[in-house]
Amino acid sequence: MNTRKAPRLVRRNSGTVPAFGERAREDVVELEPAGGRLSLEEAFRRHSAAVANVGFRILGSRAEAEDLVQDVFLRARRWLDRIEEPAALRGWLTVVAVREARYRLRLRRLRAVFRAEDVPSYAEVTDATASPAERTLLAEVYRVLDSVTIEGRLAWTLRYVEGMTLPEVAEHCGCSLATAKRRISSVHQTILEALG
Repeated sequence: MNTRKAPRLVRRNSGTVPAFGERAREDVVELEPAGGRLSLEEAFRRHSAAVANVGFRILGSRAEAEDLVQDVFLRARRWLDRIEEPAALRGWLTVVAVREARYRLRLRRLRAVFRAEDVPSYAEVTDATASPAERTLLAEVYRVLDSVTIEGRLAWTLRYVEGMTLPEVAEHCGCSLATAKRRISSVHQTILEALG
């Protein structure tokens, strides 16, 4: 495994990769509804921005992230009444968002084989405060991510762009901790080599 430190490609909290919508404030404790269950509307209000951010950062496309949010909450509609702990809902929605992003990346690759889809430009993956060099660098990182395995892309993005811990990455990708580490390391090495 590469022992070099991760490059400072993404400054999660400073805004190089923009948040899709308002960031959910994790320091605010909201009162849960009577019975401990959220309605679909309340779940959407509380968690749609977080789902959109995960989708946007994995896919690199606002339009695809918007569609992803709709699909995630359509799925949530069927399962929402079975979730007994409202505090677990955000994590569950994130797992569903990662699965939906995986499906969309596979579909994107299939379309690319048949040239039915243009190559994404990734012009929107940086926010307005990023320098031209940061914009170019981040767009190049996403282009490299297009060339790696989908599973590797998911793991690397969740780790370095979304800022998840290794156990969280493993959980959200549905793999072991060792597999998550291996995928992240492989993709990271590919990015370092591609960027020189």
